[in-house]
Amino acid sequence: MKIEFYQDLYRLELERREQLNGALSLPVGLLTLLGGLLVIMLKESSWIGGAAQVVFLILVGAATVSLLASAVQLARSFWGYSFQYLAKSKDLLQWHSKLVSHFREFGSPDTQPELEAEREFETRAIGRLAEATSFNATQNDRRSEHLFWANGLVLLTLVLTGLAGIPYALTGPRTVSQTQGETHDQPARAASSSPSSSKQDRQVSASATTSATGESSYAGEPVR
Repeated sequence: MKIEFYQDLYRLELERREQLNGALSLPVGLLTLLGGLLVIMLKESSWIGGAAQVVFLILVGAATVSLLASAVQLARSFWGYSFQYLAKSKDLLQWHSKLVSHFREFGSPDTQPELEAEREFETRAIGRLAEATSFNATQNDRRSEHLFWANGLVLLTLVLTGLAGIPYALTGPRTVSQTQGETHDQPARAASSSPSSSKQDRQVSASATTSATGESSYAGEPVR
């Protein structure tokens, strides 16, 4: 067995670990965005009422639960993992030197100590590489599973937030527009009704004055 094959497998798992770390950035960013959007929608949803309010609250609640579950899965895909590594280069060199010394002292006379030490070193290194690679692969598989569920829950949160936005968009802006329109129409109606009221008041005052003058003239005529 060639040691290069196991070295490649060992490096592959270390690269996979870094890829999983980088894959966390997108769902974390989406969760932050969706969480802020849900908070804004809840704060500005006081105008929603009736059946629309019930549907809106159910969808927002489901989206919140999905968001929290996704956050838990993301945390489980990042924290709580350890990885195995090879020894440092200096330690490996010392180990190899000890093997050479061992075979020089205890090896058979017809063998080359350096060659035997090289074979023993490679055999033990392959075993160590296989052990570390297997352990790291198991850790990466666990992380990948949690990340898979986290991405699925992020997608579910996105769908639920979009559905919650339907009653929010259809009910909220229309109600606000109507309220603003009524507010702007009231001064206009009051202003348009004021001239006619004043005109009527002047007509009533004029009629009352004419009537009073006529009565005074009639009362002033001598009785014949």
